[in-house]
Amino acid sequence: MNIIILTQSSIATKYFTNKLAENFSIKAIIIEKPKDGGKQQPYKIQKNNFISRIIRNRIKRIIAYFFYKNEDSNYIKELKINTPYEFNKNLNIIEVENINDDNSYKIIKKLEPDIIIVNGTRKIKEHIINLAKINILNIHTGLVPKYRGVCGAFWAMYNKEPHNIGVTIHKLTKKLDGGEIIYQKRIEYNQFESEGIIIARQIKIGTDLMIKAVKDTINNDLKCHKQEEGELWFSPSPDHRFDLFINRIKSNFKWIYYKLTNKIRLRKFPYPYSAALTISWDIDDSLLEKYLIVKNYFFSDKQTKYGQGLNLKCGIGLWLFSNDKDSNHAIVYQNPIEKKILDEDYNNGLIDTLHAFGNLNNCFSPKEYFSREKAKEYLNILIKNNIYLDVWVNHGSDENIQNLSTFSSGKGDDPENENYHLDLLKNYGIKFIWNDITPIIGQERKAYSYEILNLKKDNLTIIDFIKAVIHKSIRVLRGEKTHILFEPNDLIYPYRFKDGSELYAFKRYGKWELATLDTIPKILNEKQLKKLISVKGASIIYTHLGKFEGKEINKDVIESFKTLKKYCEKHIWNSNVSELLNYIRVYKYLKYNYVLNDDKIVIFIDIDEPIKDMPIDIKDFKNITFYTPKPENTFIIFRGELLATKINLSDEEKNLRSITII
Repeated sequence: MNIIILTQSSIATKYFTNKLAENFSIKAIIIEKPKDGGKQQPYKIQKNNFISRIIRNRIKRIIAYFFYKNEDSNYIKELKINTPYEFNKNLNIIEVENINDDNSYKIIKKLEPDIIIVNGTRKIKEHIINLAKINILNIHTGLVPKYRGVCGAFWAMYNKEPHNIGVTIHKLTKKLDGGEIIYQKRIEYNQFESEGIIIARQIKIGTDLMIKAVKDTINNDLKCHKQEEGELWFSPSPDHRFDLFINRIKSNFKWIYYKLTNKIRLRKFPYPYSAALTISWDIDDSLLEKYLIVKNYFFSDKQTKYGQGLNLKCGIGLWLFSNDKDSNHAIVYQNPIEKKILDEDYNNGLIDTLHAFGNLNNCFSPKEYFSREKAKEYLNILIKNNIYLDVWVNHGSDENIQNLSTFSSGKGDDPENENYHLDLLKNYGIKFIWNDITPIIGQERKAYSYEILNLKKDNLTIIDFIKAVIHKSIRVLRGEKTHILFEPNDLIYPYRFKDGSELYAFKRYGKWELATLDTIPKILNEKQLKKLISVKGASIIYTHLGKFEGKEINKDVIESFKTLKKYCEKHIWNSNVSELLNYIRVYKYLKYNYVLNDDKIVIFIDIDEPIKDMPIDIKDFKNITFYTPKPENTFIIFRGELLATKINLSDEEKNLRSITII
C-alpha cells in the first residue's frame, strides 16, 4: 500500500512524520516550502485612537515576544525530542514550493498514492485530493465543526470554552476542515501552561489518533461520521492575543483563590448521601418459595401480602449448580424454571455476584468434582446467556476447592493445582473477590482503636485497652487470622493471589452467626445506621436472606428494612454490590485537576489505580460528584471524552452546589 505525507518543515510536523514512518512504510514525504511562508490572513486589528494604538502596540509586541514566539522549546519539551530535530534520513523527501501547483500534481500522481496524509500545509485543492485512491486524511489542531480553520486552541481559550480544546482526524475534502470526522479528542492541560505546550500536546495526541486512522483504513475498518456546519477561524491579531493574555491572568488568580479555599473538590458519596450500604445475599439455603417472598417485598415494587414492595437494592449471589444430596439446597441456574426467574433478576440489576459456581463440595454424593475444565464449562454457560458478573464470593467449607485465596482450603488461585481457574475468572470479567468479614461498621473511613481491637464497650478504661492490645498481639504472633492492630479499614484493597495476579479483595460486615434473615435486626437497625452515617462510611452486609424460620418474614425484620428504606431517602446511598465496589474503586484512586477560563470550569479526571491491567471505562465514573461554585458552567473530561453530568441542588448542611456524572 502506497502511503505519502504532505507536510511542512517544522518541529511539530517532523515529529508527526517520523512517528508515522515508525509505524508504516512511507513512499514519500512532500514538503511544502512556500515563498510567502504559507501564512493565513489574520483578523483585522481593532481600531483605537492614535495614542492608544502606540501604547497597545508596544505592550502587544512585548507579550508576543515572551508568550507567543519562539515556541520551539515548548515543542521540544512536550514532544520529548532532541534539538536539532530533523526528518528521518531514510525517508524519501521531495520539496515543492506550492502543494497545489502542476509540479506537485505530477509528482504526487507518479507516486500513485493509496493513502495521503496531510499535516500543516495550505488548503489542498480538489485535483490533489482526487489523487488518493483510497483515502486522504488530515490532522486538525482543533475540534470541528466548532473550530475549523487555524489556531483552534487559541480561539477556544479566547471564546472562554476551555472544554473545547482538542484535536481532530478527518477526511480531507475541498471544504476546509469540513470532511467526515474519524477521531476526536479533547486535550488535558494545566492552568499555567502556554499555548505552545497545548499545541504540542495536540500534535502528540493527534499523531496517535492518525496512526489508528491509517491502520483502520488499511484494515478496511474505518468508521466516520458527517460533521455539521461550523465557523471558520483565521489567525488571531495582536489585539486578540492581548485580550486573551489579560483574561488568562485573571483566570490564573481566580484558580489560585479556588485552590486555597478548596472550592472545587471531590464529594465522598453521590449527592445527597453521606454514607453507603448494600446487602450481599449469599444464595445458599434460599429455596425458590422463600427466595421469591424476600425478593418481592424487599427488592421490588410488587404488591405483596406484607404491603407494597420496598424496592431496595442488593447484590444477589448466583449459583449455577448444586450437587447436594438434597437438590433443593438453593435456587440454581441449572433448573429451567429457576433460570427464567434468575435471568429476569439479573436484567433488573439484582444479581451481580458469583457465589462460587455452586455447592460443588467434593464430600457430597453424587460427586460433581470441581476442575479447571468444569470452570470453563460454567463460564461458557454464563457467557452464552449474556450474564457478566464482576464480583466473586467464596462459598464456605473446607471441601470447596473452587474457593480462592486463603479462604478455607481453596485451590482456585494456585497455578500448580489442577483446580486452578483464577485466570479464567479474570478474563471473564471478575474484578472483586470477597476475602474477609469485619465487625467494624462502615469501611473507607478511619477506624477507632477500640473497633480495630474488636472491643464491644464504648466506655473503655486504660486497663481494658492494654489488655486488648496484649491479647491481639498474642493472637497475631500465633499466626491466627485476626484484624492486625491498626490495619487499614478499607472496603476494597489490592490483593496479590497465589498465581501472582492482582484483583481487588473486599470486606463484608457481619458475623456467621448473624448471617440469616431472622438475625438481620441485630446488624441492620437504627443505631447501626446512625453510626454508619456519623462515620461517613460504606458497608456491605454479609447475610443469607433466604435462611429463616417458618414460612413468614419476622415483623422485626420488616421494621429493620423499613428503617433502612427511610434512611436511604436522604442519607444512605443504597446500590447493588458491584455498583458500590466500582464506585469506591474509582473514588479511591481518582485523580483530577481543573482549569478556569473566566466563568468556565473544566475538571480533568483519570484513574491512578495500583492494578494496572484492570481496564477503566467511562461508565465506571457514574455517580462521581464534585463540589463546584458554578455547576452550570462546569465540564468534566476523561481521557479526551466529555462526560454527561447533572446539576444537583445545594447540600442542606453545607449550602454547597455540586455536579454528578450520569
